[in-house]
Amino acid sequence: MSHFIKGKNVSLRAGNKNITHVPFEFNFPKGKWAAIIGPNGAGKSTLLRELMGLASQSEVRLEDNRDVRELKRFEIPSVFGFVPQEQLYPRETKVLDFLRLAFLPRMGWINPLPPGADKEINDALEILGNLHLSDRTLGQLSTGERQKIFLARAILQKPRILILDEPTSHLDPGASVQFWKALQNIHLETGTDVVISTHDLSLIQKYDVTVLALKKGDRFHHDSNISDDLISELFDMKE
Repeated sequence: MSHFIKGKNVSLRAGNKNITHVPFEFNFPKGKWAAIIGPNGAGKSTLLRELMGLASQSEVRLEDNRDVRELKRFEIPSVFGFVPQEQLYPRETKVLDFLRLAFLPRMGWINPLPPGADKEINDALEILGNLHLSDRTLGQLSTGERQKIFLARAILQKPRILILDEPTSHLDPGASVQFWKALQNIHLETGTDVVISTHDLSLIQKYDVTVLALKKGDRFHHDSNISDDLISELFDMKE
């Protein structure tokens, strides 16, 4: 099966310190989400930076075999759409205006929006079930609604790969389920590949996901499923 991204000789660092004891490999196949799991401090966010070429420790290659470190700065938004765990946002900005900013990497500051931009925005909001929010300000939204708007902005960049860093960490269980359903809709509607770091282990088991588990910077597990025994050992839950 072909991959959409793979890593070789992957080594993670925290500051100036190596946290990976033995370099590892991974392969995320096309057609499936990739989920990165592990305890806090395991290196999940650091690995996401490696995937996007924002660090130089590892060899990470895309589907066309290009090393992500070779990407030009202007190429990055068309390859990766990133939704961080937390981000600053302009509270008084309307959702529609905020989403129009997604076109800046393609159009620049001085060029007008491309024809059909607002239709693209409406289509993205419809996929996420949030079309009714377009005239509200970001400050008027719930945390779950706002996370889906951040997701909409990422997909409007038309990236090949969505990278999400624990996007449901501040959501209640119902909002988490809705977010995952929205993400699945995007994956099915657009074919965009997805890498998500998450603690939502019960939701992982409901979707077709390749799991990469990290523990203290090392690869602990890499497969298409996870067992209760593995979760117990990964998170030191054994009595």
